[in-house]
Amino acid sequence: MPTVPPADPETRCRLIAEVTGAILERSSGLRFCEGLRLIEASARAVGRIAPEAEERFRSSTVPRLRATLLERFGITGPGPLS
Repeated sequence: MPTVPPADPETRCRLIAEVTGAILERSSGLRFCEGLRLIEASARAVGRIAPEAEERFRSSTVPRLRATLLERFGITGPGPLS
């Protein structure tokens, strides 16, 4: 079996964002609170993998993931979810 080299931190962080987004969009049994916890867990995972990238992930990717979750549940509001 061939050995797969470990992905660089940037690739791993991008994969976390893609998988999290896919789960938020497609998981039929996902509850709203579970989606929020998944987003937070993803941000923490990025912080462990690449501490220097966590703030960027939280400021750019987390709002996009939250918007996906809100859209999925048909929630609209006056501002961002904190």
